[in-house]
Amino acid sequence: MLFLLVGLALAGAVVDLITGTGLRDFYGAGLLLGCGLGAALVRWDDKMVPVFAPPLVFTGVALVASLKASHDVGRTLLGVDTAGDTFVRLIDQDAAPWLIGGVLLAVLIIGLRTVRRRRA
Repeated sequence: MLFLLVGLALAGAVVDLITGTGLRDFYGAGLLLGCGLGAALVRWDDKMVPVFAPPLVFTGVALVASLKASHDVGRTLLGVDTAGDTFVRLIDQDAAPWLIGGVLLAVLIIGLRTVRRRRA
């Protein structure tokens, strides 16, 4: 489940970084799709992982993307901009709604699976 979520979010981040600056819609869509598929396909014993994993994956992929973006423009830690500044700028570009949507989608799917499981 976690590999699926990371893979889809990372693929979206790569597309966004290749086609422009910052993490945008491809990253958000990959994260959202990964959250939904992960929650739908996870083993029942690991049902809480899809709820807690999206913020960790979101932060990790954004951090890797910020290191790549700050390196691409020739910035160093001693220069004008740091990777941390780039990280804040990347996640500040309307990425938070994707994260919130991914967590809510995972909670909804796990909730529906719980209801269906109790009825069976």
